[in-house]
Amino acid sequence: MKLQLATTSLAALGLTACATTPDVTVSYYHPKAESRALVTQTIACDAAKENLIIGNSAGVSTTYSADTARPETLKIAQLSGDWANSDTKITFTDDGRLKGINTSATGKGEEIVAAGIKVASVALGFAAAPAVPPTPCDVIETYGGGKPVNLSYSAEFGYAHNVSFLSVDAGGGPLFDALSKALSSASKSPLPSFRLAVGKSEPALPRASYAWTAGGAATPPEPPTKGANVVPLRLTKHVRVPVSVEALETPKDPSPDVLWKGAVIAPASDTYALPLPKAAFFGKQSMSLELSEAGVIASVGYGSESGAASAMNSASALGTAIQGDDPATQAAKIKGQADLIAQQQRLMLCQQKPESCEP
Repeated sequence: MKLQLATTSLAALGLTACATTPDVTVSYYHPKAESRALVTQTIACDAAKENLIIGNSAGVSTTYSADTARPETLKIAQLSGDWANSDTKITFTDDGRLKGINTSATGKGEEIVAAGIKVASVALGFAAAPAVPPTPCDVIETYGGGKPVNLSYSAEFGYAHNVSFLSVDAGGGPLFDALSKALSSASKSPLPSFRLAVGKSEPALPRASYAWTAGGAATPPEPPTKGANVVPLRLTKHVRVPVSVEALETPKDPSPDVLWKGAVIAPASDTYALPLPKAAFFGKQSMSLELSEAGVIASVGYGSESGAASAMNSASALGTAIQGDDPATQAAKIKGQADLIAQQQRLMLCQQKPESCEP
């Protein structure tokens, strides 16, 4: 009778094992980043038309997308054990980056625009010039129709240590040229120039230190290829790149005015392995992962219930991921950038005509 029960149990297990996870391979791309430094300049004349009032604000915009030259794959069937299957849900961004595993959370974006750190007002004194050639205030009147004028400067940059200058955007070229010519005719200093300084990169996060096990024996930090109850997921390492935007009254200004200072989180060329647990014969194991737009870990969780002991030790030092902003915060920053431009104009008008400045 005991033999019959054992035979029946083995047969049941055999039937259970037939319902296997399809041998599907999913593909995804590692992320890449593109950054751009931005400066918004607002220029007005005072009421006496004897001084220029200049306000500058700066920021950095970073966008993340799929690096199609760096594809990666993961075999879903590897997550199933010998006698158990895994319920796996993998989510992606529209361009094929990995967004999450066993989670439906929306990927978090990094900062779209970090701007308005500083608004500086600079008075450049000059005496009114003859009617011909036009004075800088004449130029502002022509282009602004009685209101302050705006110029935008920008520069795309990589993540190697270097220094460069921002260029005026194409749409503002005629205004910039007209103002520069008028200032030169009045023998006054040119408009400020803007310098971008990219510092030396450093690892963005503490390296995760995992104790991988295979047959009860510890292995090196990288996962074993055979005999382990985990599957490695390749993710991108990141670097933190210091960036600053400075305003210079002259190209060789020894004391530039720092308009913006911060850092960009950029994907590196190296990868690391994050362990995904295989399905357990007894009990339950689970894992959830959420990645930011940059591919940085926003949240990661491992769980297990009573049953066979887990064959994977927990991470000893995941570190704190640099999380991005949710959509509401992103929208608020974009609105803040628009509000900043409006407030710069208001500031110029208040300095131009203090008696008519609204609270």
